[in-house]
Amino acid sequence: MTATRRRLGPAASLAAALVAAGAGLFLAPATGSLAPVADAAGAGLTMIGAATYDVRPASRLVHVTIQMSVTNHLSDSVIVRRTFSRVDVTVPPTASHAKATAGTKVVTVSQVSRTSAQEVLSVGLGTALGAGKTTSVTLAFDLPDPGGKASRPIRVGPSLVTFPVWAFGSGGLAGATVVVHFPAGYDVRVVAGSLGAPVTATDGTISLTAGSIADPLAFTAIVAADRPSSFAETKVDLEIDAQPVSLVVRAWPDDPAWGARMAKLIRSSLPLLATEIGLPYQPSTPVVAVEEALPRSIDGYAATYLPAEGRIQVAYTADDTVAIHELAHLWFDGSLFADRWIDDGFAIFYGNRVATALKLKPVAESITPALAAAAAPLNTWSGADATSSATSETPATALADRYGRAASVTIASKLYALVGASGLQTVWRAASAREAAYQPPGQAVASLVSDGPPDWRGLLDLIEERTGTDPTSLWSSLVVTPAEGSLLTARAAARSQYQALITRAAPWSVPQAAIDSLNAWQFSTAAELMTGLGQLLDQRDRIATAAATAGLTPPTTLEAAFEQGATATGQVDAANELQVIEGIATASSAQPSSPSILEQVGLLGSDPAAALSAAGTAFAAGDMTAAQNDALAADEAWSQASDAGGSRVRIAIASLLVALVLLGFVISQLRRIGRLGRPARRTAESLPAAPVRERREAIRRPAPYPARDLAHSPRGTLPNQPVRMARRVRVDPKEGGKSS
Repeated sequence: MTATRRRLGPAASLAAALVAAGAGLFLAPATGSLAPVADAAGAGLTMIGAATYDVRPASRLVHVTIQMSVTNHLSDSVIVRRTFSRVDVTVPPTASHAKATAGTKVVTVSQVSRTSAQEVLSVGLGTALGAGKTTSVTLAFDLPDPGGKASRPIRVGPSLVTFPVWAFGSGGLAGATVVVHFPAGYDVRVVAGSLGAPVTATDGTISLTAGSIADPLAFTAIVAADRPSSFAETKVDLEIDAQPVSLVVRAWPDDPAWGARMAKLIRSSLPLLATEIGLPYQPSTPVVAVEEALPRSIDGYAATYLPAEGRIQVAYTADDTVAIHELAHLWFDGSLFADRWIDDGFAIFYGNRVATALKLKPVAESITPALAAAAAPLNTWSGADATSSATSETPATALADRYGRAASVTIASKLYALVGASGLQTVWRAASAREAAYQPPGQAVASLVSDGPPDWRGLLDLIEERTGTDPTSLWSSLVVTPAEGSLLTARAAARSQYQALITRAAPWSVPQAAIDSLNAWQFSTAAELMTGLGQLLDQRDRIATAAATAGLTPPTTLEAAFEQGATATGQVDAANELQVIEGIATASSAQPSSPSILEQVGLLGSDPAAALSAAGTAFAAGDMTAAQNDALAADEAWSQASDAGGSRVRIAIASLLVALVLLGFVISQLRRIGRLGRPARRTAESLPAAPVRERREAIRRPAPYPARDLAHSPRGTLPNQPVRMARRVRVDPKEGGKSS
């Protein structure tokens, strides 16, 4: 917000007063009307004037010179000669020191009539102007500054110059001109009328021109100028909420009364404004200057606040209520809220409340039938530029601007009545601290807005969230455009979904992502996320029911996913938890109430009950993998206990049989070893010397083979069968080598 403005009230509008005066001058002129009429002849004489206004601040007056070209349009007859010796001219009522010359000859000037609106002067032509002839005459007079009220129409001094500008000529006759000259150093502007823009010459003087005016009687203009550097400063020290505050009042040197009045007004009104608004005094700059200035337009913009410069410019014609409005802009300066209608509406509203407390009479700002005809959504109203003038503002624009201001004050008043003084103060504090409207329920306010001051959306949210009051109907009727109206519909649906989610989710917290979406007015995103969160709550309910049935404690993993807004992860976690609960329940149902002998045998060396307990512990801790494994182990142990027991019995019997066989084998081996350990059969070679007969008998008696060596008997001989032993052969040479 670069600047804010206030318009003059009707009673204080200098421009309006001047225009009203001008209308009386031109529409209801004195004798002979504004078109000069000579010798009461009426229609025979016309005049075209070239007026020059020379501003003389040192003399506190404007010197006016009119070069008049006067023409006699009558015709002479044979017996009558029609001539004019004088011309009547209508001038401002405060004109003084009127003088006239025709060429080098001084001619007479006399007053025909005078009212509060105009003065009619009769100016001599210096000669009898014959039929069909034209002559020139120069009229000069002064427009002095009469002094008195600040709102007087003519004011000429070193600091300020303002006065009305007239054109002179016959009604409906084109060709009149106007030139206004200002000395160097002034900031000149056209407050009203169709004068050209100021032009500065090489010597610094400023000129404004209107050439070949179509109808001088319809011409109106008001000019004003000031010297911004010419100020008398007064420091104003006061306390607001026990804190020292200083401002500077800058008045024109020739208007000390304005400076004294403004200093007194600041001391009385600023602390009251701080109390009403409920915020500390924190202007955009350390020192704020309140400057006397010109009104900016015919429609009376009488005050302007320039936050970046720390300057409040208040028109010298503005009343005290307008000044208080502008002081309220030290709070509503564009940094608290971004929209013009919020700042202007509440600055005027609070200014009026303080003015009333000071027993002043502020002008009521209301939507009249005339203004209602120019009604438009406040979101389309930006307010005219602070430096604009009536020359650049059409009647339609001015009407729309007035409606915007009236509608802004209207909604401010309605909001005050709706939520009360403390409710609005709560909203202002939240906006000043850049708090986001939506906050996590039950938590300290921590979420902040980082992208500048809130706009109309943020104000609506803050009011509803901080005060519990719904002002949407005001926004629908006065603020939003038709396109923005659909946003309000989407907002209502999203808020309803949000409130239901908060209630249902407790004691879980709604995730920050959903809150951020609502703060950003991204309602489709918020709705989609909250739908997913609602589905997680459905899963939570299923898990809670199933876990209670199974005697389990649900883990916190689903809660963590919910509060992080991780709906996809939460769905996976929920599915896993339900699966594990089912697995644990299945394992629990597999536990036999009275295990049989075989089941008891099958469960030897295992503890499925401990595994089932471990599964529950792991489930509560959120370790679904361990819980599933433990549940499966318990289920398998109980389900297969009978089969495992039978298998173990069979294995035991088989093992016993094998053991018996092995025992027999060992016994047989031991017997064999025992037989092998007896003394061996003695051979003839091993016997001691004995008679030959005894040795032969010993040889003939073979020793029996053991039973286990049947298969290994030499040549398959049966036991106890004598083995044919080889006999020794002795060769007898006498019997041919044979022996028996």
